[in-house]
Order: sequence, then C-alpha cells, then structure tokens
Amino acid sequence: MLTNKQFHKFLIAGIINTIFFYTLYAFFIFLEFPYYFAIISANSIGIIFSFKNFGNSVFDSHDNRLLWKFVLAYLFLISFYTIMVYLFRTIGINDYAAGLLALIPHVPLSYIVNKKFVYTKRI
Repeated sequence: MLTNKQFHKFLIAGIINTIFFYTLYAFFIFLEFPYYFAIISANSIGIIFSFKNFGNSVFDSHDNRLLWKFVLAYLFLISFYTIMVYLFRTIGINDYAAGLLALIPHVPLSYIVNKKFVYTKRI
C-alpha cells in the first residue's frame, strides 16, 4: 500500500533519479550520440545510483541481493522508455523533448515495477 510518507519519499527520489538520468541522456545527445545509445548509457551509469536511492530512501531496503531483480526490471523499463522515445521521434519530436515526454508514463511504471517486483516484502 502506498502511504503518504512513502509517496513523498518516492517523489523526492524519483525527481533526483530523473534529473540524474535526464542530465546524462541530454549530455550524450549533446555529444551527438544516437538516442538509443544515450538511453542505454545513461541507464547503465545510473543503475547503481537508482538502486541504492530507491532501495534506501523509498522502500527501506538495504538488501544488495535485490540488484539482479532491479537490473531485470530496468531492462524492461529501458526497453519501454526507448520505444516511447522512438514513437515520439516518428511524429517529428526532437530527441530532447522526446526524452522528456517519455518520462511521463515511465515514472509511474517504474514505481509500480519496483514496488511489485524488486522491493517486495517477504512475510
């Protein structure tokens, strides 16, 4: 169940992760790398940061054994994000704006996947 406290923590961690990811993504686009390279590179660099940030600050987990689940989840999420950017590009939206627009569905999906798959509480 999503509590108010957890929701606020998710918003803060999500904003930090999004700024970190998008800054890296925009940097690679600025260097004129293809958008898919920018997505993969930004996520590869940010995966440990995001794992620790979400685990510690949102889901109260310090279990590093969950990293493999996090990586699997983010392979799915990166694929989803890449498809969204591609679709926005096909209608003429530039890479910077496409990357921002793709975050709109990506962020809530990321929360759901992390809560239900990665950081599940064992009873």
